[in-house]
Amino acid sequence: SEMCIRDSINAEYMGKTQDVKKTLSNELTRIEEEMKRHFAHQKAENSRLQQQLTALKGEKTALQQQLLGLQRRISESVSYTHLTLPTIYSVQISVVAVSLKKKN
Repeated sequence: SEMCIRDSINAEYMGKTQDVKKTLSNELTRIEEEMKRHFAHQKAENSRLQQQLTALKGEKTALQQQLLGLQRRISESVSYTHLTLPTIYSVQISVVAVSLKKKN
């Protein structure tokens, strides 16, 4: 009878152990799938941000070229203005530089 009780308890523990293993295995599988979804989403977001960064770099280059062109035109018009205006007038021209920097 003591052997029967021991076998019964042992069988119950084995059953409970199997239930716990199954529950943990299912939970682990669920977490792995969730992590895969998060990684895929992050990869897509990284790609989107990289494309935006590339576009911004292109825009920065274009703005720098426009700024250089404007500075050349201003420089030429200042030279021409000094030649054509009477000396009692003064000419003031402001040049504004634009800098685009990536925020960290």
